[in-house]
Amino acid sequence: MQYQPYVNSFWLMSMLYFITPIAIGCFLVFDIILKQWHVREKTFQTLSRIDPLTHLLNRRSINEYLTTVPHQTHDLKGCYIILLDIDHFKHINDSYGHLKGDEVLTKVADILKFNTRPQDLVGRYGGEEFIIIVDSPEQAFAYQIAERCRQAVMQLDLSHAQQKFKVTASFGIAY
Repeated sequence: MQYQPYVNSFWLMSMLYFITPIAIGCFLVFDIILKQWHVREKTFQTLSRIDPLTHLLNRRSINEYLTTVPHQTHDLKGCYIILLDIDHFKHINDSYGHLKGDEVLTKVADILKFNTRPQDLVGRYGGEEFIIIVDSPEQAFAYQIAERCRQAVMQLDLSHAQQKFKVTASFGIAY
């Protein structure tokens, strides 16, 4: 009788005994790598949509929202867009430095987040420009939000080297 290793049950069982833990280990390692890859991918997607300084939506996210909303179930007819620009921001950067300018941007961003509702979108649209998309068909409500934000920005007390300065912003509303 000729020796046939693939038919020998001892040989098959011993190979299965040694290969099974290796195969399970490989599958577990691949699963861990895939999960880490998915987490990293989500982190990169979030970073590409959020402004790193103010932690608001960035221009790309806002533009994407504005182009996709009309194609969804609701549309922009029930929305107002508030644009605001920090007045004389270049002067703040030139006089007090870019770190102080960054502080102004983050404080204005915090004010905007605090004075809007969760369903409203707030984003940094440019250098010192911000945008608020108010999810309400009522014009008066959009004006209230804009005025509340404008007043809060004016109330900011900032100082640099014991020199106090105020910040103002210009607002515009579109339907």
